[in-house]
Amino acid sequence: MTIAALSRISRSYDSRPKTWLVAIIFVAAILYSAEIGTNPPGLYIDESSVAFNAHSIAQTGKDEHGILFPLYFRAFGEYKNPAYIYLLAIFDKLFGPSTLLARCLSVLVGFAAAILLGFLAMRLSGDRSTGYFVAALTMFEPWLFEMSRFVYEAALFPVVLALFLFWLHGTHSRGRWSFADGLRLAIGLGLLTYTYSIGRVLGPLLAIGLVLFVSRSNWTGIVRTWCLYALTLVPLASFVWCNPTALISRFNTVSYIRPDSSWAEIALGFVAHYIANWNPRKWLLPGFESLTEHTPAQGGVLAALFVLFVVGLFVILRDHRRDPWWRYVLFGLVVSVIPASFTTDDFHTLRLIGLPIFLILVSVPALVWLRTEASPPLRQMKRTALIVLIVAAFTQIGWFQYWFHTKGGDRTYEFEAGYPIVLDAALKNGERRIYLYDRDGYPSYIHAYWYSTLQGVDLSRFERRPSSVIPEPGELILGTAYPCERCRVISHIDHFNAYFYEDPER
Repeated sequence: MTIAALSRISRSYDSRPKTWLVAIIFVAAILYSAEIGTNPPGLYIDESSVAFNAHSIAQTGKDEHGILFPLYFRAFGEYKNPAYIYLLAIFDKLFGPSTLLARCLSVLVGFAAAILLGFLAMRLSGDRSTGYFVAALTMFEPWLFEMSRFVYEAALFPVVLALFLFWLHGTHSRGRWSFADGLRLAIGLGLLTYTYSIGRVLGPLLAIGLVLFVSRSNWTGIVRTWCLYALTLVPLASFVWCNPTALISRFNTVSYIRPDSSWAEIALGFVAHYIANWNPRKWLLPGFESLTEHTPAQGGVLAALFVLFVVGLFVILRDHRRDPWWRYVLFGLVVSVIPASFTTDDFHTLRLIGLPIFLILVSVPALVWLRTEASPPLRQMKRTALIVLIVAAFTQIGWFQYWFHTKGGDRTYEFEAGYPIVLDAALKNGERRIYLYDRDGYPSYIHAYWYSTLQGVDLSRFERRPSSVIPEPGELILGTAYPCERCRVISHIDHFNAYFYEDPER
């Protein structure tokens, strides 16, 4: 392709933004709606936990343990955050329980995050085409696209963060911090805190970062925002007071910090993991994530986005380092990695879910710079570079989409798609009582509750027992506990078993 042809494409990109918008929305609608109910092919236990508790709240106002409208939901070895579950409960109340509905909620909030970032980019650049491109980049960025397919609390985090940043930029642009502005920002920070576990660290850090906007004219408004945000933390403080270890139990199992760790050991561990989370190789190349988070076609970050991020970082440091907004974006970029750096897993895509939002925002000044007029030779080079990056981005997106839609449905083991089949085999044995036995650390009982709910099966048919209890001969067992040598297995898929327990003494 010649330079002249690239220039013509670039001018077309400039002059027909509405055409681009229609094309983006059309393609997004197709790709976002394809295989929602079958890719991923099943529900991971955390997804079943979220879906079942949302349904329980919708029906009775109580969680699976009978707690009325809990602030946090006690699950297996952790407490799940409330925002996603209560939002899903509203949809469940309106439309009934459905795995497809739960996945559609994640798709909806993922799409909303892309639209919000597109509008924010449009504000920042003063250019509609840049906003359209950023929206498309957000929609199809592998990291964020796949998150929009999971019934995880983290799926809601990008749209909440995008909403907070959208409100923050609006407040900064108006040059005043009214009570309404402070209330909106406090609500945004509060939602971040209650949406996902990393928000309990990232929310306060982003609140502290508001000091970057302090001036003689608005300091009272910022202090008022902090006070309003503190009010949103009262329920959290009350919960921690009544349940001192509840919200740190999961952290204790995934963190390198131990009761006997010295401050030096903690500091060295944090620095090592913080640096590891910034390793571009882990962003760009496959092989650093679990299949329950990412298909292995490529890395989570597009190569074109990474290039735009690097250029944008340079432009911000050169031209906008005194602008409070861009200083805040850089601050958010730096602190977004902090929560994940306290855990042993490097590049855990769920715990780093705030990072791609800031990567995309930092790329906006690069797009503006590439579209800024310059001397003829440099102008042509910029246009060429812009076209190459756009083509590279959508080429890589196309490859990822092909891989995702052809291979993503093969993750039956990772997403435990075999459980409904084993459950059906157990349910076919008349009205017998079914005993749920799980080996330690693998609580598949929640699958029985969720999938039985979808089939209208009375949950009183199930009785959950600890694996240490010895069954009675002839009892029908379902779960992940290993069957005895003489047991009569009626169904076995992956690590799930349905069997009749036989007397080992017989």
